[in-house]
Amino acid sequence: MFGYGVIIFLMMLGNGYMLHELYDISSTTKGMLSSDVKAIDLAKRLHNLLNDQELYARKYLVSRDRMYINLLKESGQQFDEYLTLLLQIRADRGDNDIIRQMGRQHEEFINTMAKGMQRRLPAVWKQNDNLIRTISENLDAIRTTLDFHI
Repeated sequence: MFGYGVIIFLMMLGNGYMLHELYDISSTTKGMLSSDVKAIDLAKRLHNLLNDQELYARKYLVSRDRMYINLLKESGQQFDEYLTLLLQIRADRGDNDIIRQMGRQHEEFINTMAKGMQRRLPAVWKQNDNLIRTISENLDAIRTTLDFHI
């Protein structure tokens, strides 16, 4: 009878240990999943901002309306904020260099737009076409990075 009690006690102890380990695994998985969901949500928001910025840049180059530059600046600030949040969320993943590279590509886009804004001449279509192509290439590079690394 005492032997059965020892066996039952050992089985209960083993099951308790397994439940504790399963709880730890579950907690870890839950944390990873929630950070991945947040990162994916931020990536979608960044995609939308990039689309908006490309639209604002094109509209500015055609119309030279300062309103589009203001919208571009506001969305650029939001982009920087989201990128900072993404860096914080993905800090433990080791892909911060990739996220920083996206930031540098975005700065390059902003610099390209600034060069286009400095031209006060009437719209020269060939220059605008080249500028739009450069802008699209910069933003496409950022989108590709978002798609494959986030």
